[in-house]
Amino acid sequence: WLPFIPKESPIVLLGNGYLEPELAEIRSRFPDHRLRKGVVNRGARFTEDGALEISPKGEVIWGEFSQSASPWEKALLSRLESEGFAWVSNVCNARQDKWYCNTVLNTLCGVYRLKRNGDASMLNDYGELCHEVYELGSAFWPEWRGQEARLKAKLDALIVATGDNENSMARDMRLGRATEAAFLSGHVKAFPDASRRFPLLSDFHSQLTSHSIV
Repeated sequence: WLPFIPKESPIVLLGNGYLEPELAEIRSRFPDHRLRKGVVNRGARFTEDGALEISPKGEVIWGEFSQSASPWEKALLSRLESEGFAWVSNVCNARQDKWYCNTVLNTLCGVYRLKRNGDASMLNDYGELCHEVYELGSAFWPEWRGQEARLKAKLDALIVATGDNENSMARDMRLGRATEAAFLSGHVKAFPDASRRFPLLSDFHSQLTSHSIV
């Protein structure tokens, strides 16, 4: 769709995984387009009758460190402020934190087919996986060093807040559907020695990607 979108119109990409490798390739082909990055923390699910049900809680944020919001973005954000829409200049930090939380939580729920997010922190693998995902993230973002406790505390709080929620990756695994594992645990594949450096995460990623898709 990019060739048909006016170059002066910012494009907001809302994604909770680590998408930089894919975005770098897109930006190289469309250098004049303004691709903003953002994060969605509002849950959504399809009900049995096919309707899309969006949680009233959470936020939708995006931004650009070196630029300000365009006039249409300002108007949109002002109109939807009560719905959790906001401009955040350091949104990349929020995206990195979200990647950490999703990689730990969704990976565990997907591998063990957990029905509830709250069950993840009860597993013996929880602490070790938190550490490996932190180490993997630190390999991409050295500024993470020294923030392991902050990240885990954020994940602990997320699990408490969403403890009764059905995990999306566990549901996809149960239904035999494709998952977002490539953008979460899949980044271990960037390291040739991943099985040594991140043994648990590497094993879990293999399990997530070896199930049959229908």
